[in-house]
Amino acid sequence: TQLKEQASAKAEVEGYRKQWRTEVNTATSEYDKEASTEAEKRKKK
Repeated sequence: TQLKEQASAKAEVEGYRKQWRTEVNTATSEYDKEASTEAEKRKKK
C-alpha cells in the first residue's frame, strides 16, 4: 500500500503543478495584453 500512497501523492502533485502552470500562464498572458495595450497608448501620444 505504500506504493499506492506514493502513486496517489505523485498524481496529486502533478495535478497541482498543472493547475499552477495554467494559472501562471493565464496571469502572464493577461499581463502581456495589458502591457502591450499600454505600449500602444504610449505610441499614439
